[in-house]
Parts: sequence; structure tokens; C-alpha cells
Amino acid sequence: MDPAQLLLQLQKSPPAAGYLFLGNELFSRDGCRKALLEKVLGPGERESGLAEYDLAETSLDALFEDARSLSLFASSRLIVGYNAEAALPRAATSDDDETSPAPASDPCRGYFRNPTPGVVVLLEALRFDWDDRDEKKKLERLAKYFTAVPVTVEMRRLDPRAVLEGAGRLARQHRLRIPDALLAELAEALGHDMARIANEISKLALYSGGQQEITRDDLAVLVPEARTTGLFEL
Repeated sequence: MDPAQLLLQLQKSPPAAGYLFLGNELFSRDGCRKALLEKVLGPGERESGLAEYDLAETSLDALFEDARSLSLFASSRLIVGYNAEAALPRAATSDDDETSPAPASDPCRGYFRNPTPGVVVLLEALRFDWDDRDEKKKLERLAKYFTAVPVTVEMRRLDPRAVLEGAGRLARQHRLRIPDALLAELAEALGHDMARIANEISKLALYSGGQQEITRDDLAVLVPEARTTGLFEL
């Protein structure tokens, strides 16, 4: 499943018992995480209903033990496990053991056979890039190890056209007037990295107060990468 499919599914259906986010496209991850949080928990439920774990420091068993426990203060809960890469057994990350199945004691398999009603588990593995051949293999191993998680969402890098469309939407949301050609230059200067583009558009909105058209000089002041690109072209 891709991020757009997840967002559409969350609009139409109740959330699944578990999600696995795979890949390092942070802009898509942020949007999906926000949508999932809003679907599972109301504004007044987040303090008691949201639990977060770093799986580089906490075991999957401990995370699922929390997921099985009943809360006196929240009818719905979202439990997030960051750095899910760290939860893999050492053998599962070896290049010589690509086809080995998940162990029988896999905590994901054990939990999702009978998940706790009202609890949604989100596991995030954001270290690797789908566009890197070696890292893609690691992502595929992660997907195989966490195959018991009901929904896997692949956070792949957006193509340039999708980046431009997304940047245009963000500019309009911030009431910025940025010419299409200048927006394309900004996207190219930032390597079509949507998370970085969103950050720079936020800075431009603060700088302009939403009252003026953004010019190339504005980019040169606020976006070092754009200034470097302009000097190179000159």
C-alpha cells in the first residue's frame, strides 16, 4: 500500500489493528501518522491514549505487552514503535539468510492473531531508502519479518511531478504566491525532498507574512541551496 491509499482507506474505514511504515520518505510518513492519530484518538484522548516506544531500547515483547493491557483512562489507544529495524533478530539482517522465515516466537505473529480491541499498533522503520538497491533488500527483509502486521505502507520517494504538485498545495495553504518556475527551481535545489521543501515553504511564509509574491531574491536570502544553484547557473 502507498501513502495515498492509506489516507483514502482511513477516510472510509475503521483503522486496522496494526500498521508498518517502511521507508525514509518523511513527508509522507508525517501525513500518514497525523491522519492515523486523528482517526484513532480525539484531541482530548491523546495524553492518555498515545504511547511511544523506541525499539532500539525497548523490546517488541514489551510493546505488545502494553498493547494487551487494558487502560482505565482511554477507550482507544495508539501505540507507536520507532526504529523497528532494531527489533529484527540478528539472523534476519544477514545477507546470507535472506529467505529464512520469521521465528515461531515472533511477537508480531503472536499479538496479531488476537489483537486487543480499540488498540492500534504502528511500527516505523524509516532508516532505509527504497531507491537504494542494497537498502531495498533490507526493507524487503523487514517486510517479510513483520508480515503478520495487517497493513504495510511503503514510504517511497515521491517523483518530481508529485513533489511539484505537493509543493504547490503547500504554498497555497500558506497563502504564498510562488511562480511555478521558481517553485520548480526550489524543488530541484532541494533534491525533490518533500520534507525539506515543506520546511523551506514554512520559512518563506513566516518571512513574507503571506502578503507578497516570493521572488528569486527571497529564495537567495532564506534557502542556501537555492542561492548556491543560482550562483552555479550564473
